[in-house]
Amino acid sequence: MTRIERPVEKKVKHLTLLRQPRTISGREFNSLCADERLKIVRAADSGQRYRLLIEAVDGPELMARLPEQDLFLMLKEIGEEEVADLMPMITPDQYTACLDLDCWESDCFKSETALVWLERLLECDPGTVVTTIRNMNFELLILILKKHLKIIQGMETIHDADNQVTAMDRIGGYEVEFPAEREGKLFTDLFNILFQYDAPFYIYLMEATRGELDSVIEESVYLQRSDRMLDLGLPDPDSARSIYAWLNPDTFTPEKVKLAMSKGDDTIAPPAFMLAVAQPKNLLAAALEEGLSDTGCWELAYLSNKVLISNQVDVGNRDEMRDSLEEMFARLNIALEYLCGEDVEKAIELLDHAYFEHLFRIGYSLTLTLQRRARLQQNAATAPYLDAPDRAFLQGLLHKPHPLLFEGLEHPGIEDVRNFMNLHDLHLASDRLDQLELLRELFTQRLPFSLPEPDMDMVGCLPAATGDLDLSTLFLTALANRILDREFTPEPIPATDLLLLHSRISSKQKLVPRFRDETVAWVAGFLKNTDHFTNSALDLWENDFCPIDPAAIDPRYLKGLIIRL
Repeated sequence: MTRIERPVEKKVKHLTLLRQPRTISGREFNSLCADERLKIVRAADSGQRYRLLIEAVDGPELMARLPEQDLFLMLKEIGEEEVADLMPMITPDQYTACLDLDCWESDCFKSETALVWLERLLECDPGTVVTTIRNMNFELLILILKKHLKIIQGMETIHDADNQVTAMDRIGGYEVEFPAEREGKLFTDLFNILFQYDAPFYIYLMEATRGELDSVIEESVYLQRSDRMLDLGLPDPDSARSIYAWLNPDTFTPEKVKLAMSKGDDTIAPPAFMLAVAQPKNLLAAALEEGLSDTGCWELAYLSNKVLISNQVDVGNRDEMRDSLEEMFARLNIALEYLCGEDVEKAIELLDHAYFEHLFRIGYSLTLTLQRRARLQQNAATAPYLDAPDRAFLQGLLHKPHPLLFEGLEHPGIEDVRNFMNLHDLHLASDRLDQLELLRELFTQRLPFSLPEPDMDMVGCLPAATGDLDLSTLFLTALANRILDREFTPEPIPATDLLLLHSRISSKQKLVPRFRDETVAWVAGFLKNTDHFTNSALDLWENDFCPIDPAAIDPRYLKGLIIRL
């Protein structure tokens, strides 16, 4: 081992910074006290954690103090050879937890995955195998056996010495049928070890396996597994989904006293998987830099598990976990910024008094508010005539299961969507919704014309379909009619009138400045705060119509007008 980072102690309130961080050797690592070495192991990524446990003089003791989820994620990420090195250190409870975490899909037991874990265990020395098998969850062991073998007959067939010798060739007097060679070799090896080292337990296991009904044992194991998952902070899916329940941000009040959360076993270190997989940002990161207490780690882990379960994330898939946990941190950060502004000290105090789950729900509820506003815009009469970026923006907010932010809102030309990360993102989306609400009122209540039906006949016109129309085009077409001394309505402009229109709004191939000012003021007379829309619509003429040589006007290439050919 060449590089180990010693943990940093910082001045936090009454605590004092005692030393500077530096790289230490393996010998120095082992000279640290057990709690310090455990802190280093918990903070390491999976590969480094494996190397630390192998290097440690008390690797099994450190391993036993790791929370089950941290251990499981490490084993899922390192290679099979590394897993084989660590299997002898795993406690029976940790082994059961790995089976619980990896061998179930909803309420269905994945027996093939259980075989993989059994194969890993059988690579250990016989003493470790016997100790683990004897002390793991017994009914779970029976379920694995019943999924992969059938006991034909047992010791009751032994009546004389000759039969006894034959029976003993069947491993302790039991004749077993296996569906395939893989299971045959695997379980034969297991039974030989158990019978050799603990024959009474082996007989008890075989008789229990014979006596249990398949359906009864699987249901029983699933219920027990659910209880163990609750002990790890992993609730059932229905309970987990409660984190997405609405919580009014404007009436939220943190608890005066927050109940401490823990596993109830002081020998087990607090989990750190959520911080190893994803990193908080912005105000949340600044608040957590002051340190996260042990009970805070447990609370954050419980929230992380609810997020992972409700999002149906495969806990063995690091990328899926990272995406969901980054989303969780983003919502916590949004809540902190909404309630604390940029005040880090206030955010630290809030984390001490408010439950993380409540803060998560506030951050999520703030995005739900935007989603509800977006749904109103999606159902408005103006919706078919919004331009492509605005349609993409609304679709992002209406995304299922959770609202997303259209990146083109801040960076035109980018069509991706992403999670809301901070309060700035919320303000950005809220401001755009304000503009869309203004346009809805302007076009449905204030301007003196009605929006055309989406199935309006466009034969002989450009654009040729109403799907290519937007609000700017409807407005500019009505404005063109007004300039041409006709009624202010989005009726198609005859192509023969384009030259006259060009001459009335252009000067030296630019839009007449006075015309822009007058038009902006005129539309504002219908509804205030519409300057942005009017100017952006007139920009179409400024950039695409006015610069054209009048002799070269071609209706096929004009934007911002409905033209009748």
